[in-house]
Amino acid sequence: MPNYHFKCSACGQAFEALVSVGTRKTKCVHCGKAGAKRLLVAPPIHFKGGGFYKTDSSAKKDTPKKA
Repeated sequence: MPNYHFKCSACGQAFEALVSVGTRKTKCVHCGKAGAKRLLVAPPIHFKGGGFYKTDSSAKKDTPKKA
């Protein structure tokens, strides 16, 4: 089960909860009232490597030819 971010409509507190994928609302962990809505949060993304494009992260390195 994934960890989702919620915000309570009654007390306004934000919290994380481990719930099933289809769950849109849950109980608030602070006040205990039902109706905390799931928030849309950007996932953490870590880019590794030489670049973000196909041409930037190629396995071979282009070296300038010596004359």
